[in-house]
Amino acid sequence: TFEGALLVKHALTRLEARARPWMQGQAWGAEGAELVACRQAADVLMLDKERLVGEAAADWRRHICPALTAAQLSRLVAAFRPTEAAPDAVPAPVLAALEAQALAATVTPSVGDAASSAEQAWHQAEDWALVRLHEK
Repeated sequence: TFEGALLVKHALTRLEARARPWMQGQAWGAEGAELVACRQAADVLMLDKERLVGEAAADWRRHICPALTAAQLSRLVAAFRPTEAAPDAVPAPVLAALEAQALAATVTPSVGDAASSAEQAWHQAEDWALVRLHEK
């Protein structure tokens, strides 16, 4: 929920502030990566989910949640529940597109540039999800 994400972000900020004197400029290591992923997950839960799909999605994800995989995003958004603070449910086309992208991301490209193939897979997954949604 939106409120849960807000609590997570607040708790992470407090944890980082309390740990700073003991860290003395040292890197967090693996724990730091987990904290980053938690903060990014909270950001996703607090922001407009429709930004996760569409033409500008790759750029938006690169800035908001680069540590999260397509599968993690799909599960995270599917688990989102509307509340008073964020009353809008995640639109079905967004859920379908994220699910399709998570599936497409598990396929390893056999030929060509991996980055180009991955981007093509994202777009194909979105197209597939929209077609699937309209068939219902």
